Amino acid sequence: MTSKARLAASVLVVWVGALAYGGGAACESGAANADAGGATPGALVRFAHLSPGAPAVDICIGARGLPGSFVGPMLRRLLPETDADASPTGGIQYSQVSSYFELPAGTYDVRFVPAGARDCTTSPIADVNTLPPLVAGAPATIAMMGEIAGVGDAAFALRSFTDETSAPPTRAALRFVHASPGLPPLALGVGSSAAGNFEHLAWNLRYGESTASPSVRANIAVDDAGYLEVGAVVYARVSAHASADASGDDVVGTNLVVGQGAAGTVFVIGDATRGAGALRFLTCNDAPTTGMLASCAVLAP
Repeated sequence: MTSKARLAASVLVVWVGALAYGGGAACESGAANADAGGATPGALVRFAHLSPGAPAVDICIGARGLPGSFVGPMLRRLLPETDADASPTGGIQYSQVSSYFELPAGTYDVRFVPAGARDCTTSPIADVNTLPPLVAGAPATIAMMGEIAGVGDAAFALRSFTDETSAPPTRAALRFVHASPGLPPLALGVGSSAAGNFEHLAWNLRYGESTASPSVRANIAVDDAGYLEVGAVVYARVSAHASADASGDDVVGTNLVVGQGAAGTVFVIGDATRGAGALRFLTCNDAPTTGMLASCAVLAP
């Protein structure tokens, strides 16, 4: 992580640390430790907005079960100070992923507020009390999935994925996540099923899961976080189709690149009820970044 990102992270650790350590005195003590370089490493977390139809959001964090304890909005704090004061942004919209920020390890509730909100009481969009515990030293992506007003499999939920931020110097690490409600389990790979040149990278990937899921790991060699170790990735065309129907492509993308030493996640996104044209691949470099957003892009079909 760069010095700028570490500074932003340390500020957030001190600030949110009041939740766990109790008020201003603890904050001052934490600040002193951070300045001295003695702060305890926290949990790195980033949020991915993969909820079709949901507005742009910022994130507030609170102690589990204490609705009045929310602090934030968090992403606004990742903007330069002058932008945070004047900009109506400071959040993530659909298909965007925040940069990592650091929190003390522990169990939290999450409140989503409109992007640009200056506090955690401004028109809350949704509260979620099912966030898994955050573990020190374990980077994680927390993905917003489903529809805000959805039901059943399409209900709004948070899914947590443990990340890797790099790969061995001469290799690349690649992972897939199924984030498109309404699509069946998917086969993903290089080439095109419709063109007859499809080569599997993963199959039987179910909605809400990554390639770390048991149903996928039974068929391919991935690590505990779901990453497939390969040579540098330069794929002219990638596609996905229903595992039970290889007659055509449900999702297509071009020019997927993950360089040597990098770890990348490819999310299948979009609302299947809006037709195949609404389905895309969102690819993200999983290394920490400066600023508010991770390094991500939607692949052209």
